Amino acid sequence: MSKIGLIIEREYLTRVKNKTFIISTFMLPLVMILFIVGSAFFAVRSREKQRVAVVNDPGFYDSTLFKGHTMTYYGRWTYKYEEAARQGAKACLIIHNTAAASYPFSVVQSSNGGVKLHLDTRSNPSYQLTVQGWITEATGKKLRAHFRASS
Repeated sequence: MSKIGLIIEREYLTRVKNKTFIISTFMLPLVMILFIVGSAFFAVRSREKQRVAVVNDPGFYDSTLFKGHTMTYYGRWTYKYEEAARQGAKACLIIHNTAAASYPFSVVQSSNGGVKLHLDTRSNPSYQLTVQGWITEATGKKLRAHFRASS
């Protein structure tokens, strides 16, 4: 048993002292933070239209509207992107609300992680946004507080 402990200790120390391990442990998170902050900075400075939408229907909060809690096409994420593009927005972020969407944010994370390819629509400016994405409701609240404080 003591030999296994020595082997584990040796392997651990050789990995921790490795230059690649040190760089990836400290530099990679910094690069990611800089990328996120830089993207947000340029998005705020942009003069182009941007939209934030919540996946829901008016009937979710007032059951006398539409079909009550039933999700109609106008509450779905595809409609939010299409409408943002129709209004001339270049970007659209959807704030996920688990109760209104009827599925957790983990579904969004696991189903939208891959590359999305689109046909070349430069000659046809219909439904196509430069940036489209999802954020959690908690992140949406933080963004809202940040923009209120900065304005």
